[in-house]
Amino acid sequence: MKKLLLSAVAAVVLTTACSKQAPEAVSSLQEGGFELESAVPVRFASNFGRVATKGAGALNFWSAEDLYFYGIERFKDQNGRDSLDLDNLFIDNVMANAPSTTDLDNPVTEGTITLYRTLEGGGSEPYYYGDGNYEFFGYYVDDAFVAGSETPVVNFADNTIILPVKIDGTQDIMVGYADRDLAVSENPSITNKNRLYSAYAIRKWNATPKMIFKHKLSRFDFSVISGEDGAEGVIKVSGVSVTSHTEADVVVAGQHIYDGLRNIAAPENLLVPIAGTAPVPAPAKDSDPAFIGSLMVMPGQAAYEMELSLYQDGASAPSAQPQKMTIDFSKLKVSGSQEKHTQAMPGYKYNITLVVYSFRRVEILVSLEEWKEGGQIVMDPDADEDDIQSGEGTGEETGEGSGN
Repeated sequence: MKKLLLSAVAAVVLTTACSKQAPEAVSSLQEGGFELESAVPVRFASNFGRVATKGAGALNFWSAEDLYFYGIERFKDQNGRDSLDLDNLFIDNVMANAPSTTDLDNPVTEGTITLYRTLEGGGSEPYYYGDGNYEFFGYYVDDAFVAGSETPVVNFADNTIILPVKIDGTQDIMVGYADRDLAVSENPSITNKNRLYSAYAIRKWNATPKMIFKHKLSRFDFSVISGEDGAEGVIKVSGVSVTSHTEADVVVAGQHIYDGLRNIAAPENLLVPIAGTAPVPAPAKDSDPAFIGSLMVMPGQAAYEMELSLYQDGASAPSAQPQKMTIDFSKLKVSGSQEKHTQAMPGYKYNITLVVYSFRRVEILVSLEEWKEGGQIVMDPDADEDDIQSGEGTGEETGEGSGN
């Protein structure tokens, strides 16, 4: 069988795959000086920009992920515009596993897998039909499938294929497309992009479709550092959560609408998965922040509400009430030529550093002050008021009542 090669991190990989039926010879004909005498297998060149980890998280390397592919014939409609034959899918949601390895010191960033289409009577590699021109798409959604809607559906109204997803913050969602304009820019020998992609284009220009997968979610990377001297390791992060929309429709294929998210909805509180052992101690003020974990969120918001839970060793009340905070993109700091975003953008990673301070006990200092002499009041019902005020009738002048 032909092989499908995949690559991560901007490395170019080739895939050979191949139609709805076993390869068969096509009639011999002359086209552009090239004779078409046999079926030609579909070949892909795939670029995967990978960032990474329940869901696999943001991906940095291949680990047998499930990837799905579409090949769709392109034709001119009655108005002379490009359209896709969604009634007769050439490669119809074909799944292939990415490469994997058990050697964690040498992760796989490219490798080979087999792509084939299951037909009645057995599997077959896809081959280009005669002189048809095709578009190629692919997607990866980890385990974000919606129960009962795991298969993408065709939307004939706008010539797209849609897949509903629901995320919990741990899934990376990517959509790939073989861009014909990119192929022309990278291969000057291509003189007619309308013949991409086809058996003719392979023979004449060796024009292999390059499928570029792009991240459709935004990624938040959380770290923590102490905001005061001498408190390193004392204050710890026991949990971080962010409110994000969790449901959307992913456009996995479509004419003129190559990828994207629609109908983003259903805000929920998503817990950031701790990358190491929880709770995470805050390092010293003048050191590098300690990584907490990554969270994948739906893009498009200017602010995201979050909660931070802290723990402190030795405190009589080691856990404080969660602190409510806001991730505000108006406060986003960028460097160099980086573009300053006013909202979270798909395919971008944002570093969020949490500066924390140790708890302080509430202490009240109590002291006792010496009594001062304030004078005397005599309550004697038989004495005249004037006598009481002067001391008469109290025995003070005669010594009476003094015991002498």
